[in-house]
Amino acid sequence: MVFPILIGIVCFAGGLLNGATGFGSLLVMVPMLLMVCDMQTAIPLGVTCCVLLQFLGALAFRRGINKRALARLLLGSLPGIWLGVSLLGHARELYMKTTLGVLFFAYALWCLTHKPTSPQKEPRSFWAYFAGFCSGAFGGAFGINGPPVVIYTTRTGWPPDAMRGTLNALLTIEFLLVMAVHFIQGLLVAKVWKMALFCMPLCLLGNRIGIRIARRLRPEQYMRLVLVMILAMGFSLCVPALRLLIEVF
Repeated sequence: MVFPILIGIVCFAGGLLNGATGFGSLLVMVPMLLMVCDMQTAIPLGVTCCVLLQFLGALAFRRGINKRALARLLLGSLPGIWLGVSLLGHARELYMKTTLGVLFFAYALWCLTHKPTSPQKEPRSFWAYFAGFCSGAFGGAFGINGPPVVIYTTRTGWPPDAMRGTLNALLTIEFLLVMAVHFIQGLLVAKVWKMALFCMPLCLLGNRIGIRIARRLRPEQYMRLVLVMILAMGFSLCVPALRLLIEVF
């Protein structure tokens, strides 16, 4: 009885977070799912649920999608995904995740404590390709594809609907590519599909509530929420290294 209740809470929380911010559901769901599932089940299950969540988010904020930036981000992500999958199992995961965590944490903390002195302008197109590349590479190697693109969108000066719509559209495509790899590797087994059918309604409920919350947020409130999310993600990526340091000392 405890198992399905825990899975339900995890899926609802992931859907709620994704609806409110447009990202972050996988980073919340997978660690909690790993407490009750093996990795071969938790990762494909999380990705399968996230595809639906990202697609619904893109659909809800479709009018805000910046198609030009989306194309650049997607083109950049393709070689990044190839590089990330190639590095999978070869890169030092602890060092890489800790480095990324420190960078994400420092960036979000700086943005939260420093107010811009002038209106932000959209960065040059190079940075869209670079953010897409980093998203694909980190996603392919470690399943961390959201934060690089989120950081890029926080520097564009876009309204919240444009940020959410573009981010959701990109992550939908990236997660579909990951699902295709999982299918080829034989990870999308009957057990995963059965659990996904149980999880989907709860994800959808959380996502619907999250989107309603998002529509009521003022632009500055939404930006602060996104930065707090990046801050929390950065800290969570540093937790394994902190535990190791505590054990050593």
